[in-house]
Amino acid sequence: MLVLLAGAATTALAQTRECNQDDRAINQWYFGYKAGLDFNAATDSIPPSALTDGQMDAPAGSGVMSDKDGKILFYSNGETVWSRNHAAMPNGTGLDGNRLTTDGPLAIRKPGSPITSGGPTSYYLFTQDAQGGPKGLSYSEIVIPPGGQGDVVAATKNQRLTLGTTEKMTGVLHKDGCDVWIIVHGWGTATSGYENRGDSFLAYRVRPTGVDNIPVVSTIGALHAPSAAAQGYRGQMKASLDGERLAVARFSETPGDSNNSTVELFDFDAATGKVSNRRVIESGAGPYYGVEFSFSRSRLYATVLATALSPTQLLQFDLNVGNVPASKQVLPLQQKAPVNLGSLQAAPDGKIYVARENQPALGFISYPDSLGANARYVDDGVQLGAAAAAWDCPTSAKPRCCAWASRSSSRLAGRFPFRPTRPCPTRILTNGYSKSRTGPFSALRRRQTPYLPSRHLPATTT
Repeated sequence: MLVLLAGAATTALAQTRECNQDDRAINQWYFGYKAGLDFNAATDSIPPSALTDGQMDAPAGSGVMSDKDGKILFYSNGETVWSRNHAAMPNGTGLDGNRLTTDGPLAIRKPGSPITSGGPTSYYLFTQDAQGGPKGLSYSEIVIPPGGQGDVVAATKNQRLTLGTTEKMTGVLHKDGCDVWIIVHGWGTATSGYENRGDSFLAYRVRPTGVDNIPVVSTIGALHAPSAAAQGYRGQMKASLDGERLAVARFSETPGDSNNSTVELFDFDAATGKVSNRRVIESGAGPYYGVEFSFSRSRLYATVLATALSPTQLLQFDLNVGNVPASKQVLPLQQKAPVNLGSLQAAPDGKIYVARENQPALGFISYPDSLGANARYVDDGVQLGAAAAAWDCPTSAKPRCCAWASRSSSRLAGRFPFRPTRPCPTRILTNGYSKSRTGPFSALRRRQTPYLPSRHLPATTT
């Protein structure tokens, strides 16, 4: 989870250190068919290194969580959770997720749980069933003692929140700087209650006291149900870095289905959990699958799966213009052989990574905030060793500060106007006693140029 759960600091240095420790939560990725990447040493001239010790098969989404130093704590395909020693955790099998879910399990640190003290740290792992299946949306609590492997807590394993959801899920930090919103979309035809709400977004608030069982319901946009598109449960949902916008890829298996195959933008209120202001910015080009915002929120990317009528595509939209649909550009892929592009995921090194179906390498967008071909998509970009990617990269929530912002454009400086109104209490153990400390976010820093293979020259940004 890439948000600062505001803790206390008596100096700016301490604030930055606390923030950066939480911000390394996805510095190590495990995904696909025993694939992995380590971003801890990645710089503008050094790519992430392949990890070969993963034990997971995740044909679709996965979830990861690293410690304050960027070292893996656990990873999951929604069915099993593996600890840092790559063995299944105690109580870590039989989770109510599904390895075929697009936006796979989403891991967050429990608001207020310590990350720097000598006590145990608690995490939540949110899972969804695939294809709108009967297990719905659930969460499990994971507790990891200092230096330990951790356990899935039996008493809070597979806690059901609702039934009938698509495979879309993302997380956003609450505007108070402490709590977290877990956002999903319903699947079905119900028009009341919280189950099978294919007409609505559901936002669940996670507090230091636990997970709210009653979501904020936003009835807006198109119906997500088998009657609209049989496979409409597929496709990603992402939040912008500032948490103020949502993007949704609506998937239809029917060629040319402009009613149910769309890319959509929404506004999100991180104070109330409400979704509003639907805009359809693209439709009918094919089955839309992946979406991701650039770091400055100025661009949106989407992938289109190949059909009998058209090849796979990587689309870019300029969100700074009045007519966003007219800004669409199809980015050159320069593929050596046709390969489907799947999910998109912004990474700690300032690039957006692109899953390539069943391939031993990921693609990446080198300069996500640049327009058109200057964004520089590299198709066979980062090798995975003997492992292979599948449809998706790890699912994560969006940060609002720290290391990610440092890799973003300096234009981000004006995108974070809020300050915590109710700072999150973090227990710091000192000589056996607890203290509560609070503090604002650290200042944003300027992004460095991301890595490109030496055969590519740096692109001109705009």
